[in-house]
Amino acid sequence: MFKALTKEQIAALESQGCQAEDWSRVQVAEGADACRIRGVRFTGDVRLGRMNGSVEGPDGIRRPAGISGASLNNVSIGDNCFISNVQGWLSNLNIQDDVLIENVGSIVCTGSSTFGNGHEIAVLNEGGGRELKITRLTSSQVAYLAVLYRDRKDLVARLNTMADQAARQMQSDRATVGSHARVLRAGDITNVWIGPAATINGATSLHSGTIDSAQEDPVTVGPGVIAREFIFQRGSRVSDGAVVSAT
Repeated sequence: MFKALTKEQIAALESQGCQAEDWSRVQVAEGADACRIRGVRFTGDVRLGRMNGSVEGPDGIRRPAGISGASLNNVSIGDNCFISNVQGWLSNLNIQDDVLIENVGSIVCTGSSTFGNGHEIAVLNEGGGRELKITRLTSSQVAYLAVLYRDRKDLVARLNTMADQAARQMQSDRATVGSHARVLRAGDITNVWIGPAATINGATSLHSGTIDSAQEDPVTVGPGVIAREFIFQRGSRVSDGAVVSAT
């Protein structure tokens, strides 16, 4: 349950270098500790969960939950997250529980997005004619049918309809950072849906995509990766300066 800030909490936040466009649009969960929020700028509607635990990073170091050095715009933050040193903005996001975000550029959603779902990619023939609409649900079997059975127009039309439906289900004007995700030393991340337990460590730029991670089958995106209009399916690892476009 979220509630409005008290006058005492607002005074404490301001004394710790925080500022808000409108403090009445900032809400906190019961038991939220204002002492753990420092140097934060708030705009739009912001909700903050409890911060009474800690979050372990990939380096094995546990960080006390809290927020410092960040600008938040229309963001909901779950319980026991650690957010520090965001150079740009966290904007239009649902950040779930136990998330770590540290030393990043921006993580933003810039309007309605399908996060790479429903985007057409050229398969086998770069000149066109064998396009595949990718979604987070696209399997190798579906891709095979859609690309190699182009003469089965009813089949291809049905598969494309299914892809369009999956894309609409993902469509939102807010991106998600799933529970237990880790985002460190990354550049700008724009219109990207990040699944639970994903690790993004050192990526250069991610734009319009889905990282379909899961607690039991996490995804890792490593140093120097540049990706645009992409789907990273469960269990995948993308690293070593890979440049990924429409895949």
